[in-house]
Amino acid sequence: MAQTTLHVRIDEEVKERFDEFCNDLGMSMSTAVCLFVKQALKEQRIPFELKVSPKKLDTSKRIGSGVGIINLPDGFDEAFDAADAEIAELFENGGSL
Repeated sequence: MAQTTLHVRIDEEVKERFDEFCNDLGMSMSTAVCLFVKQALKEQRIPFELKVSPKKLDTSKRIGSGVGIINLPDGFDEAFDAADAEIAELFENGGSL
């Protein structure tokens, strides 16, 4: 399958922290993003809950803009750990993404 490039803008500090996190997992940021995309396609949804924080949402400034604040829910780390375990199991059983 042909490869292509995806460009994403992200805060420099967040990128550095994510790079360290991915290195700790033994993968590149590119691999982590590919895993996210493939999981989203497999489940046909964003593989975690997204919600607008009512206390941070100023509707007078955001009405019609389509912009909201995204907060990761409590338990997100556990969900990510579960996804890691599923991915590891897939590779142990000879599967591929």
